[in-house]
Amino acid sequence: LLQLWFVADKLGDTFARVALLMVFGTVFIVTLTVVISRGLVRAIDKSLEVLERVSAGDLRESISVGGDQEIRRLLRATQTMQERLKVTVGHLVHANGLLGHASGHLATSSATVARDTARQREQTAHVATSVETLTGGINTVAERADEARRTAETARANSDEGGAVVTRAVSQIMVVSQQ
Repeated sequence: LLQLWFVADKLGDTFARVALLMVFGTVFIVTLTVVISRGLVRAIDKSLEVLERVSAGDLRESISVGGDQEIRRLLRATQTMQERLKVTVGHLVHANGLLGHASGHLATSSATVARDTARQREQTAHVATSVETLTGGINTVAERADEARRTAETARANSDEGGAVVTRAVSQIMVVSQQ
């Protein structure tokens, strides 16, 4: 290419020199574009790898921030997202442990309530049986008391009648003794 430049310069061909400058410029720009794009593609590929691991749930690998300004911002945002996800997952794991612990307590409490309810049901049945027995005993006592009242009334009537007989007998004895 340099040789073509010197030949065009010797010939004084401006068109050839402009064409060669355009070729040189194009080659330079293409080369520069390839170099820059390779760096960007590598950085983007690395970012994609990390993002794919994060999206698969792998939060262990740290994200290193480097590269061009846009790539650095992308990696910083990804790093922040990963750190927040780690914190959130940590909170969820902790909450899960608390729920497991609370569920164990709830199961124990439920078993205790069930056992105490069964015991209370048995005791209620015993109390009901005792009340029935007590009611039967009270009815028997009431019947005996009524019977005792009737017997007492009969005894009083008999006593009154006996007292009247004694009074008549004493009166007659007094009449006989005075005669």
